[in-house]
Amino acid sequence: MKEYTLRAKIVTSGTFLLFFTILIFGIISYYRYSDILEQTAKRQLSQIAVSISTMMELSLKKEMQMVQGLAADRKIIHEAMTGKRKVTIEKLTDFYLKMKDDYDGMAAFDKNGMIYAGADKRSRGISIADRDYFQKAREGKSEIGVVVPSKKTGATIFVICSPILSPAGKFIGGIMGVIKAEFWMKYIDSMKIGRTGYAVLIDKSGIIFANSVEKQTINKRLNDIKGLELPMESLSGRDVISVEYKLRNIRKLAGIAGVKISGWQVVVTQRKDEALLLAYTNAKYIVFFGVIFITLGVVLLLFFSKQISMPVQIRMMRLNQAVEQADEAFFILDSRRNLLFYNEPAATLMAHEPDIGGPVLLKDQGNASLSEILSIVESDKIWNGRIQWENGDGRKSIFELSVRSVHEESGSLNSYLAIGRDVTSMVHLQEQINQSQKMEAIGTLAGGISHDFNNILSAILGYSELLEFNMDNKQNLQKYIAEITKASLRARDLVGHIMAFSRKNDEKQHPMILDSTVKDSLKIVRASLPSTIKIADELESSAPIMGNQTQIHQLVMNLCTNAAHAMSGGGGVLTLRLYETDGAALKARHPEAAGKSYLCLEVSDTGTGIPSNIIDKIYDPFFTTKPVGSGTGMGLSVVHGIVKSLDGFIEVSSKEGAGTIFSVYFPAIESVVEIEEEAGGQNYLKGSGHILFVDDEASIIDVGKMRLEELGYTVEVFLKSSEAFGAFEKKPDHYDLVLTDYTMPDLTGLELAQKIKSINSTVPVLICSGYSEMQSEIEKMKGIYFLKKPIMMQELSLVLGKILNKNNEPVRS
Repeated sequence: MKEYTLRAKIVTSGTFLLFFTILIFGIISYYRYSDILEQTAKRQLSQIAVSISTMMELSLKKEMQMVQGLAADRKIIHEAMTGKRKVTIEKLTDFYLKMKDDYDGMAAFDKNGMIYAGADKRSRGISIADRDYFQKAREGKSEIGVVVPSKKTGATIFVICSPILSPAGKFIGGIMGVIKAEFWMKYIDSMKIGRTGYAVLIDKSGIIFANSVEKQTINKRLNDIKGLELPMESLSGRDVISVEYKLRNIRKLAGIAGVKISGWQVVVTQRKDEALLLAYTNAKYIVFFGVIFITLGVVLLLFFSKQISMPVQIRMMRLNQAVEQADEAFFILDSRRNLLFYNEPAATLMAHEPDIGGPVLLKDQGNASLSEILSIVESDKIWNGRIQWENGDGRKSIFELSVRSVHEESGSLNSYLAIGRDVTSMVHLQEQINQSQKMEAIGTLAGGISHDFNNILSAILGYSELLEFNMDNKQNLQKYIAEITKASLRARDLVGHIMAFSRKNDEKQHPMILDSTVKDSLKIVRASLPSTIKIADELESSAPIMGNQTQIHQLVMNLCTNAAHAMSGGGGVLTLRLYETDGAALKARHPEAAGKSYLCLEVSDTGTGIPSNIIDKIYDPFFTTKPVGSGTGMGLSVVHGIVKSLDGFIEVSSKEGAGTIFSVYFPAIESVVEIEEEAGGQNYLKGSGHILFVDDEASIIDVGKMRLEELGYTVEVFLKSSEAFGAFEKKPDHYDLVLTDYTMPDLTGLELAQKIKSINSTVPVLICSGYSEMQSEIEKMKGIYFLKKPIMMQELSLVLGKILNKNNEPVRS
């Protein structure tokens, strides 16, 4: 036996391996190329079918609208109801004469399906009660009938039928237009796709009424054509499909599109061998070129693989280094919204190692949830905003996030890219700056407020002294008591306005009436400005906006304080105007303006004005013209930030020596739900029951006990919350209600309420406090209520009566 050398063995095995590789490559390439050509052909046929069906849909809709227009004609409706015919015949005849090139006839029929008017007198008296389009008309629907040959001319026709309805919506007849199908048949005849391609029209009953090649199939049902193997379910239930079928042992490809309005089907077909002709022709070259490409590929890879791969590797390495060393957190989510990739900053911010393939823990911060964000960016948009991230250790961080979708070249969704930066510290710092700036403004206003409080206290002290001297004069006593009450209410309102302004802002926006908030702010402004500055308000609009009461307080106070500073030398006039303005003029100056209407708040002064060389800097943080120690310079910067957060705009107009006008524009909204407070009436409500009363102020305990006893309640009082709880613990079923202050040294009112509820959950607890921002948190708890200090006796009686739900009766007015 002849032995082959090692070289021969290598050559033989290498040749066999190369040949086998070429063979497999050739077969796979051929079938893949054939499949591509087939899919391309099907897609093209489907697109042609869609184009034809779209043209037909539009044309048929136009025809149906004309017939529906006749059916909706008031005179035709009137004659259908009264039995008259003259106007109907005239209108149908006139319509037919105008459209006779496209129409074979026009007719009107009664509710029993009997034709009583038409362009052709011979059609009158014919019954169409057995026609499918008549049955649809009885249901109040317009319908296109099946395609049939005309009895007059033999031409192919179909009917468009529309019901005539009485003003009450009752079926009283219909209009039918007999339309020639000649236009669509000629259009189909003109369709040629390659050598063997053509188009076919099939009506909803399965009858072929147009075929540009095989004329013998005209007016035949699909089921009656011999040698046709077409899955019939393909012609119903789907709008656009592509299929492969067999006709007389010839394989064909087809695109099928439905004409929804008529139920027709457009079939565009072509022989499969013609569609794959290029694959057949090139089959013999596939192996040849395969050998060349494989051989060249091996050679090129041997010589150039290093040169090709190195730049790519370097680029990927640099990109990876940039992403890993960036301060921003990078996330990539797959199309199922699971984590695909993250960098080291992302893992650090999450305080744990995320699971690749697992969900991303994003929480809603009030503006958008993860699901909403991803739904927005799926339409190839970019979302920018802030979200709240819950870390693995329970901490919550705020992220400035930018999210976009990544799509394949085909348009299908591939993944989501999110780039975020932790702005928790920045947000907290901004909140601190805003709060400190508000405190600075309150410090500026303190002198005026103290002046107003001194006036109030002077009235209270004065009338209290007069009470001592007039104890026997009942008429004077009532007058002095009324004045003391009036002054006390003024003090309570002033405290409420100050607290609303100084309260920490949660920045949540809601519908609000702007002018009422501006008026509240002006109450503090009036009390704080010197008498040399006069205030004029021209609040002409009460339209609502989306805003935040605390922010509006802050905005008005800053602008007014700024104006007062400009007039500090010799006094002047501070004017506030509020009016509605059209958004069109604003859009010319601010292209990003959106909305039909805006509210403009103008704050103007007659002060020194702003020099032209610094007017562009007034919104910069810490920029100020005040002397050192007189302010931080954050006022107008904060105003600018508030306006932007409310999607508004701010403009300034100033001239040195002639004053300044700040114009703030807010988008108006159409309506606002106003929350009306329950009317408490003017009566004190007498009650009964045993009340446990706790407060660490002895004077409040004394007056409170007397008030409650005056209202009919049995009262047990304590100065220490711990002692009150001890008494309750001994007799948990003895008390009908616990009334407690919130701020106390031993146990706070809320802590006392929770301990009481743990013993007897049915006992109601009423917590009193001057800090109204705690109200929403307290009232979330079952059986715990809130009442704001200072408390009027009438208000106390109403609240107790409502909580205890007893049959109280009025005591005195």
